[in-house]
Amino acid sequence: MDAPVGMYYAINDTLPSGANHYTFVLCYRESSPHKQNEVSNGWLHFLCCVYSSASRDREVKHSKMKRHILSFLMLIAVSVTPNLVNAIGPVTIGQLTFTLNTTNHTATVKAATGETITGVLNIPSIVHYYDEDYIVTQIATRAFRDQAGITKVNLPNTISVVGTQAFANCIGLSELPSLCNIKTIGGYAFRNDSAICGEIVIPSNVTAIGSYAFYGCHGITKVSYNAVNANTSSPGRIFYNCRNLKTIIVGQEVTNIPNGIFRGCDSLKHVIYSATNATAGSDVFYGCNSLKTVTITANVQSIPDYIFNYHPLDSLSVRATTPPSVGANSFYIGGYTRLIVANSTVMMAYISHPVWTTFIILLSQDQRISTIVLVL
Repeated sequence: MDAPVGMYYAINDTLPSGANHYTFVLCYRESSPHKQNEVSNGWLHFLCCVYSSASRDREVKHSKMKRHILSFLMLIAVSVTPNLVNAIGPVTIGQLTFTLNTTNHTATVKAATGETITGVLNIPSIVHYYDEDYIVTQIATRAFRDQAGITKVNLPNTISVVGTQAFANCIGLSELPSLCNIKTIGGYAFRNDSAICGEIVIPSNVTAIGSYAFYGCHGITKVSYNAVNANTSSPGRIFYNCRNLKTIIVGQEVTNIPNGIFRGCDSLKHVIYSATNATAGSDVFYGCNSLKTVTITANVQSIPDYIFNYHPLDSLSVRATTPPSVGANSFYIGGYTRLIVANSTVMMAYISHPVWTTFIILLSQDQRISTIVLVL
């Protein structure tokens, strides 16, 4: 019989006249085996194991002594305050291991020790354990690291945290799992998952992203970044060295662009910038040597200083009718960057602006350049 987890007290007493041996063990009562703190509710359970070769009459003869011992144990039980534990684990079900939190009935999941997972990984939303339901809310740190056979991950909408290195080096993973309910993405979470390809979307619900979360994901070609104000640990560099990333869209609601987020993406060619009023960390596009065109959408009111200050652009299209506020070093000044604006009225506003006037200003009509004004 497996003893429940808890405090144990044992008293051995060799009784006279027959060497009867009594052992009393005090432990917590358990309506389910994982409830380690029910002593706080006054529920106790006594196991009394009586080893005797004597007759029933002799056992009855010593019942008074047993009652004294049990009373003594009761005093111990009510006077001792145990260290209550709020986590149970690991609990392994199939190829997955769960750590259960008894306080808020949530669970954290990872691969079971020694398991090699292949194909589609389905994470359940609920774990049922001893008549209790636990909602699966977190992917543990290093949960599925180096599981090269995983090709797809289905996350339930209960998951809010993807831990540090959770899916690092899952080189067979061909698509990013849905992040529509994720709040936290740990550092290196998808590092070197080079088979993830095409466009990925970082939704607005993401509030924290660790450094190098997508480092070395060479299959990503487009990123739509919509995290409003994601906290990022230093040095940031979330998409560092994503060598085939060609297009980036910065969403309208973004208010903070992390340090070095796209640093080293040397195939990047086009940025569509829609953040209405955002601040930016350092080195946002540092090392993006192929970046040649930037589109500033009509809603943009300000452009952070130094954000595009690393390389000259071929084309800068600004669709705002009122020139956005811009720092003196928001763009690389020099070369022959073309500034494309909407109409002649707007063009005059840009010409009279102390920073915008430093560009070669072009007038665009239905995406066709009709007039060229060179400002020396």
